[in-house]
Parts: sequence; C-alpha cells; structure tokens
Amino acid sequence: MSKRTDLLLSIADDELILGWRNSEWTGIAPFLEEDVAFSSIAQNEIGHARALYELAAAELGTTTDELAFDRAL
Repeated sequence: MSKRTDLLLSIADDELILGWRNSEWTGIAPFLEEDVAFSSIAQNEIGHARALYELAAAELGTTTDELAFDRAL
C-alpha cells in the first residue's frame, strides 16, 4: 500500500467517525436549528469519507464498503 493510500484511508476513517459522532446529536440538540446543523455536518463528514474511500478503493481494486467496514486494522 502506498503512502498516498495510507493517508487517504487515515483521513477517511477520521471523517467517518466524526460524521458518526455528530449524527448522535440528531434529535437531542437543545434547539431545532442546532439539530439540523449537526445533521448537516454529519452528512458532509460522511460524504467526505465516502469520496476518500472511493479514491483509495480505485487504487487498491476493492470497494468503499470493504475499506470502511471490513478492513483488518
């Protein structure tokens, strides 16, 4: 695996976890505007992760789901 792929996967993993954690605020934020904002932020972070996983998957000849959920650490 190249250094570029390692970097892509590292950043993608961070983005996925940030999106997941931000989504936990959906429905429990004190104000409706904050609730919607956290949902939007979470969606953006997960979208960034997916884009990065797609770049890495193209280099490794695998799928984004395998990289995000089935990869041995």
